[in-house]
Amino acid sequence: MSFASVAEHHYRAAKKAKERLWSEKGIIAVLMAGSVARGIVRPDSDVDLIAVVDDATWPEYLAQNHLAFLWRDLTDYPGGYVEGRYVPRAYVLEAAKRGSEPTRHSFTSVYPLYSSDPSVDEALPLIPIYPEHERQHRVDAFMAQLKLNKWFFRKASGGMICTCKFGLRLTWCFLEVVLFSRIIEFYFPVKSGSWNTSYRLRNVRHSFKNWPPNF
Repeated sequence: MSFASVAEHHYRAAKKAKERLWSEKGIIAVLMAGSVARGIVRPDSDVDLIAVVDDATWPEYLAQNHLAFLWRDLTDYPGGYVEGRYVPRAYVLEAAKRGSEPTRHSFTSVYPLYSSDPSVDEALPLIPIYPEHERQHRVDAFMAQLKLNKWFFRKASGGMICTCKFGLRLTWCFLEVVLFSRIIEFYFPVKSGSWNTSYRLRNVRHSFKNWPPNF
């Protein structure tokens, strides 16, 4: 899907967002993503963008935790907003080489609204392509992780889970005892000993004459 075929209200929002992003330091590309890029958009869909930052400036974004954006002031249709994330140039290039399945899917149909870096333009169409030569290796790695998790949750953690359940039950019993003791303390306060808090509290309460109604 091309930018020219985007609905008019989405087009206006994306254009405003592109101009705002382009004014920020180190932005070398603004990419259209999400449902608008895939052509499965609804009239009230949000506009998803990816802002690519040059590698030299990226540490500044990280230091400032400037990693995402959500703007509601750029849309002129009900329920609309613009959201997105910042990624370094190296991330885009690396995703084309060995991106994970979720990463590759997130770049499906993504295209640049603006780009000043040819390497980003070249990498974009390569990211969604599944590396068939690595299929068996990825399947083996997935199955190995699955077996490890199965072993951990069914066997290795069995004793730990039982211990946690016992600890939770013990803690709950302790809380019940504390709560019961506090109820006893409040209704039958003593003047001394470890349960004298409510006694002092009641003395303070009765020392004030003008309490607010229903205090």
